[in-house]
Amino acid sequence: MRGGANLWHVKELLGHEHLDTLQHSTNLTNADLKKTHAKCHPRERES
Repeated sequence: MRGGANLWHVKELLGHEHLDTLQHSTNLTNADLKKTHAKCHPRERES
């Protein structure tokens, strides 16, 4: 996921029914969250 994989796709590839199953596998850092925020938040996007 740190490489940019979509969480939903990872869930499907691993054959999990629910995203909650991935919780033990995902150890997000503040840097991960900031990167996603900068990429996805409308105020952070360039117009």
